[in-house]
Amino acid sequence: MTVTVFDSPDPGQVASKAKQLYDLGLRGFIGYLSPINPTGSKVVRKEHVTALHAAGIAVGFVCEGWGGSSNFSHHDINAPCGARDGAFCGHYLQLLGAPSGVVVSPTVDNDADEVQLRQLCLPYFAAFRVALPAGYRMGAYGCGALLFALEATKLVDVPWLSNAMGWSRSHEYAATGRAVITQQRQTRLLGIDIDPDVVKSYGLAAAGFWLPPTLDVSA
Repeated sequence: MTVTVFDSPDPGQVASKAKQLYDLGLRGFIGYLSPINPTGSKVVRKEHVTALHAAGIAVGFVCEGWGGSSNFSHHDINAPCGARDGAFCGHYLQLLGAPSGVVVSPTVDNDADEVQLRQLCLPYFAAFRVALPAGYRMGAYGCGALLFALEATKLVDVPWLSNAMGWSRSHEYAATGRAVITQQRQTRLLGIDIDPDVVKSYGLAAAGFWLPPTLDVSA
């Protein structure tokens, strides 16, 4: 069985409607960590995790500052930023109390060509991985070309394919069936902007979600 989860930039609204979301069949939420705006409204806080877990919803994490948007014009995808972001996310997860095995997925929210992959993206993810504390796992969100490149260097534990299927090699990567998480088109649910995501059938624990304490690890 595939498991449908969702990501959203509004963890406060999500947490306030956690029981309703659970009743609609959603079992996992992916929220943001931001090294450049750690107290912003998009960032998941401990009280959000507590409310979601109480409703039976698992929590996953995506790391995004600018995410390489506007064709990498913000200069936030490179080795120094990867080291900064990996250290920040590891420390933040520890403050939240996230257990070993939880995944955080750095984001490249832009298409990437071969030069950008080689000079910017791969150094970013390599540095992020080194800086992330042992015990936590690293995912990756982006286009198919990025996921292929990360797999070739064995840098990614949980590949998450963007819904921007016009980006480089995304259709090709989707056809491999190797995406652990596949993002769907943005929509609104209970007045919240969300992107539905589909998780492979082996479940939320294997995909790196932080499960509610009462949820069996096979979920």
